[in-house]
Amino acid sequence: MLIMAAAEPMAEMMTLENYLDLGERWGSDCPFEPKPSDWGWYKGRRVALDYSTPAW
Repeated sequence: MLIMAAAEPMAEMMTLENYLDLGERWGSDCPFEPKPSDWGWYKGRRVALDYSTPAW
């Protein structure tokens, strides 16, 4: 069993500007796409999601 905090999924696709800014922070090519299912909000921060299947 794996228990971890869940982020709230994003409802909209992020802007290209936001996506490129996040890519710069990764230091290399960002492995996630700008689509909502790849990103969410956790404690007020935008985070990349790597869940197999949403639980809700």
